[in-house]
Amino acid sequence: MDGTHYDIAVVGGGLGGSAIAAAMAGAGSSVVLLEASTEFRDRVRGESLMPWGVAESRQLGVHDCFLEAGAHELPWWTEHQGPEVAARRNLAETTAQQLPALGVYHPAMQQTLLTRAETAGAEVVRGASVTTIRPGEHPSLLAEVDGAPREIEARLIIAANGRKSMARSAGGFAVHRDPGGNVVTGNLFGGMPVPDDSNHLWPNPPIGQVALAFPQGNGQVRLYHTTSDREATRLSGDSAVVELVEGAIGCGMPAEYFTNAKPIGPLASFDCAFESVDHPHRDGLVLIGDAATETDPSWGQGLSITLRDARVLRDELLQTEDWRAAADAYATKHTRYVGVLHDVQNWMSELFLTTGDEAEARRAHALPLWEQDPTRPTDVLFSGPDTDLDESARQRFFGEDV
Repeated sequence: MDGTHYDIAVVGGGLGGSAIAAAMAGAGSSVVLLEASTEFRDRVRGESLMPWGVAESRQLGVHDCFLEAGAHELPWWTEHQGPEVAARRNLAETTAQQLPALGVYHPAMQQTLLTRAETAGAEVVRGASVTTIRPGEHPSLLAEVDGAPREIEARLIIAANGRKSMARSAGGFAVHRDPGGNVVTGNLFGGMPVPDDSNHLWPNPPIGQVALAFPQGNGQVRLYHTTSDREATRLSGDSAVVELVEGAIGCGMPAEYFTNAKPIGPLASFDCAFESVDHPHRDGLVLIGDAATETDPSWGQGLSITLRDARVLRDELLQTEDWRAAADAYATKHTRYVGVLHDVQNWMSELFLTTGDEAEARRAHALPLWEQDPTRPTDVLFSGPDTDLDESARQRFFGEDV
């Protein structure tokens, strides 16, 4: 390593980039990690880690980073019908991993993981703006650091620089985007007395909306409101907090939760159509996390997918000296498990967030069958995408087999 040539160059120092940098540097590879920001800020998303994602964090050896960042264990999942509890599930006892979910403040998580990467031996460069990525026989990139250009060559470039990653176009990747999707608005509140042993869901299917609360401990709660209305106004700024609160209350969230609650972060809305790259490796350029797949945050899978990407890529790279073959193996596996998540998220949206007579009839038929047989709704969103889905699985989900 001479400041120009490395085994691995990682673009993006968030969850995925820091996790893979720490793993590979710890295994003896020379790693440089380039992060554009000089300070991590509230992203208004990416703060719920499902039990299968918690298991991935443990396999990667970064679970303690989440705890150091103040992650809050959430052993329960609670679904509400208006002010009443409709169902309450102990995730730590009923998921395949027998683990709780976690709620964590994203900027704190990013910082602890970036520090872990540096401690593991990665060279961390902050304030680095990557302007050009060149895949090929000898992958390289150009970055601007402190106003000066820097060229870096690496055996492998890993792009973990989030949504709308410029690496997609640099690598000539085809991006597939669902024609529809939900609109999600989120904000962080303090002083909100939501029971903090559980994630909470308030669905209102007849109007195609849902409210979700992810406690982070000490009265701090990330609140989301999701609507299937593609024409819904995208909210932003402090003035929109009232509309977010009204939307959550309209889904059944008790108004008293907001009596003394105060917004303590920025508010933003997101267009949440599922977007993904089929095979996220080409010519020594690998995409992970949101750079490879943007999922609908309504279903809380983003952090878990990113950790799965980092763990699978690490495992493949450590098995062989042929890193191109390893990257291809990762990309093939990524396409499979992302496909499973894509199907289940679409099924969930179709069942709970579509409106009209046909949708009501579908729910009236399927949900009683779920109560009779809890195995009908696949457990992918909690226990992970390690299952094969086929037409019979879809029919069982919707109750079309009876």
